[in-house]
Amino acid sequence: MAMSSKSDMYKTWRSKQHSGFCGTRVQVGKYSGLECPDEKCPNCGRRETADHIMLCPHEDRTRLLADTTEDLSKCLTQEHLTDFELAYWIPKYILMRGDKPFASLGTMSPRMRALAISQEDKIGWRNFMEGCISIHFYFIQHYHLALSGSYLNGSDWTKSLISKILHITHSQWIYRNFALHDKLCGYLHNKSLEDIKQTIDELAETSPEDIPEGSKFLLEINFEGQ
Repeated sequence: MAMSSKSDMYKTWRSKQHSGFCGTRVQVGKYSGLECPDEKCPNCGRRETADHIMLCPHEDRTRLLADTTEDLSKCLTQEHLTDFELAYWIPKYILMRGDKPFASLGTMSPRMRALAISQEDKIGWRNFMEGCISIHFYFIQHYHLALSGSYLNGSDWTKSLISKILHITHSQWIYRNFALHDKLCGYLHNKSLEDIKQTIDELAETSPEDIPEGSKFLLEINFEGQ
């Protein structure tokens, strides 16, 4: 239900992320043909897998996670339409990035602890961030809405929650892509400059007559101020 209204491109992104076949540096390296592919995250420099998309410790990525989670928290507390325990624990679970089991985050009611155990033991944090949540979320929220007199129902609330969680993960992917592909200061652009500089250094030690004709123009490039 949550994905039914999304575009085909968005559905493709989510499928690739969830299956681990999104275009991370590790995944691209597998079909690049290079003997030693560059597998570094464009933000933190660590090995970039699908897992890493939500776990990148870079300061800006961490701040983005906090900001988008804060937006979710505001939506959950708006007009008291969300069960108070769900509204309290969901943002905290997201920000822990899987470092602690859900049920160990603090004192919970029996029903909330059952949810936490179900989510952590059977699904896990990464799957949660990719839209896979325990059915306990629906049961708790359905009961809350039934008593509130709201026109909103448990299914609609659950659909909205999944969409908002996916938005947090998708925001990380978009930020990462800007950091990688930006034509002025992206990782690939800067790496290309470094490769050119290295080639220039190598050619500078080469006799002019031995420099390949197609590479002589490199010696004319001025990198001052780059």
